[in-house]
Amino acid sequence: MATDEPQVLTPPPGVELLRTDPDLPPVGVIDNRAPSPAARVALILVALLGAFAWTMIALLRGEHVNAVWFVVAAICTYLIAYRFYAKLIERKLVRPRDDRATPAEALDNGKDFIPTDRRVLFGHHFAAIAGAGPLVGPVLAAQMGYLPGIIWIVVGVVLAGAVQDYLVLAISAAIAAYEGL
Repeated sequence: MATDEPQVLTPPPGVELLRTDPDLPPVGVIDNRAPSPAARVALILVALLGAFAWTMIALLRGEHVNAVWFVVAAICTYLIAYRFYAKLIERKLVRPRDDRATPAEALDNGKDFIPTDRRVLFGHHFAAIAGAGPLVGPVLAAQMGYLPGIIWIVVGVVLAGAVQDYLVLAISAAIAAYEGL
């Protein structure tokens, strides 16, 4: 028995869905819940797995390091950085406000400014973040070995690439809101 009526998402307690239009998917999610014990254990396991992967990369010499350790170390580092460093930047530095409209919401003209689903924006951000890390990292690896190269790429993404992109986005939205766009 299928109905043509749209499904209404009811968030769990402590979660707020931000909507610009009640007929469209939410544009943001505010989750004020404390992490569950299972989430904390999972985060500790991710940290331990990442530490083990970095240890394997650092201790194995020569060309015998499996590439899986690089991927595991990078993913675990990104997950830990997203959980802690991103929240630090957001809460202490940017302090975004949900009551301000973005330029896409305020100047929606259907061409240059269009409110877009957050998953699409993530894809655009992911495609645009490629900068000096993938260019300098291999050169650094050729000169000094693979460990400095992988550290340059992974730590550079965490401390410079992702933070710089987020800050530019937040500052441009704040300037647009300040100028009354």
